Amino acid sequence: MYLLSVTGTVVSVIVAVAAVALVAFAVGYKIWCKKHGKSGCGCDCSSCGCSCHAHKKEEKDKK
Repeated sequence: MYLLSVTGTVVSVIVAVAAVALVAFAVGYKIWCKKHGKSGCGCDCSSCGCSCHAHKKEEKDKK
């Protein structure tokens, strides 16, 4: 019975570590993409939630 308890705990820890690693990878990958200009959409993308920094800069310069 003790072996089942230990096995369950070990499996739980492995699943938790894998979940944390997956979230850390996703966040790191998003940061990497943003730093390399690969955000997934460009200035002509009207349906996504992205914004174009160059377009904003032009509007600010006009004011």
